[in-house]
Amino acid sequence: NQNQIWIEDADGSHARQLTSAGAPELLYHPLVTPDGGLIFTGSLSGANGAWVPYRANADGSGIRPLVTLPPGASAIGAAALVDGGKQYVFGYADKQTEQKLWIVPSSGGTPRQLWDGYVLSDGIAVSPDGRRIMILYRDPTGKAIPTILDLSTTPVKVTTLNFDPKVLLPFYTFTPDGRALAFIHRMGSSENIWAMPLDGGKIYPITHF
Repeated sequence: NQNQIWIEDADGSHARQLTSAGAPELLYHPLVTPDGGLIFTGSLSGANGAWVPYRANADGSGIRPLVTLPPGASAIGAAALVDGGKQYVFGYADKQTEQKLWIVPSSGGTPRQLWDGYVLSDGIAVSPDGRRIMILYRDPTGKAIPTILDLSTTPVKVTTLNFDPKVLLPFYTFTPDGRALAFIHRMGSSENIWAMPLDGGKIYPITHF
């Protein structure tokens, strides 16, 4: 059996398969554009087992690779839709380069490198306005550094963040107003959701378990 994309109502009813059994095995967590028109996922492709981003129409038709990667290259698990779903950000590495972030129009085309930092494959958080993303950057010492990239500037504006070691990364996201980052913070035996204001304010708890 192959993994395919399914859809169901919000209450879990009326589950139905979107992509056909003849489609490639789809293993990435699906991403959907805000207008619901396109679905993005990924699959193993080629003899070397490289990961390749795929896109499909909302009804599961028209599935095809979004980009053509260089020989020996493979996408990583970090991917996101930005700019209102008009752009797809993903990471990939090949024999010559480390894991870098690239961006390509959602309709397809030639990707361009977004940033030169080494990106870990732990997911990408996107701000509500789609202009900023948060990733984990691996510095030269191998340490994972939470980093915000402002995509509205050229080149992108890079801001690194200092987190308490008790913060559980990569469980992070932007708050709905985009003014803070929410994350899991362990204190003693308890884990709660906390927020870090992006204007430099003190972190504060959201939940109290």
